[in-house]
Amino acid sequence: MVEIVHQPIKQLIVLEVIPYDTPRGMAKAIGVIMRAGQPAILNWAEGIVFIYNPLPPTTERLMEKYLEGTAFCASVVFSSLPEHSPKITIEDPGLGTVEIPILDVTQNRIMRDLAIWLKTFREAKGR
Repeated sequence: MVEIVHQPIKQLIVLEVIPYDTPRGMAKAIGVIMRAGQPAILNWAEGIVFIYNPLPPTTERLMEKYLEGTAFCASVVFSSLPEHSPKITIEDPGLGTVEIPILDVTQNRIMRDLAIWLKTFREAKGR
């Protein structure tokens, strides 16, 4: 039988954090991405709604760090959202009425820990 080894990420380095005062304001900003043809799905955990942009290990150095247990996130955009909702609806000038799905990622340890960290980040910045 093949040996299966679980080697979870030990560290997530976030390079840029972009807080929004409201989930709707954040969703409107994400509408720009959607107008460019990129799909958007928001994540929710621990009272935080967010979207992240992972930095894939495309260089030798990043791959080394990844195999050592460090992942990188180029940016995270987030806002407070106390209760999970399955979607947020916005009016976008280029797209009309848009529904952006919100996934509950509470079961994902890394996403839950990131949400907790974002909540602490927000409190430390007074936003």
